[in-house]
Amino acid sequence: VGLVLDQNTRPHTGGTFVTLFGLPALMSPGPAALALRTGAPLALTVCRPCGHGRYEMPPSVAIASADLDPRAAGSELELTRRIAAALEDLLRSAPDHWLWMYKRWKYVPPGHDGAGLPYYAKKLNQKDRVALD
Repeated sequence: VGLVLDQNTRPHTGGTFVTLFGLPALMSPGPAALALRTGAPLALTVCRPCGHGRYEMPPSVAIASADLDPRAAGSELELTRRIAAALEDLLRSAPDHWLWMYKRWKYVPPGHDGAGLPYYAKKLNQKDRVALD
């Protein structure tokens, strides 16, 4: 199963804040929840252009989860953080192959002053703040 991990998922639809490039970013915990509930391994991969209209898929990056107790509080968030860190590493390895076409850091998490976030970042509305509690 392939899941798109780089999407900005709002809290009222399940998103949680994790660190991405040193800034808080919303990310879906769905892949982590699925892996923890099923025991399925997680791997992150990308397709990269290699010239003449062709693409290559380098070996996948395994994301460790065997050390996490699926029933323990915080395991889903920890695995989501690991996924974000692996995604960041992949993006850093070839930043010229990546382009976000939307506002990735769209929301300021509760308790954050917004420092370092892009000009377009806004505070969460009441519905989203309640979802984080």
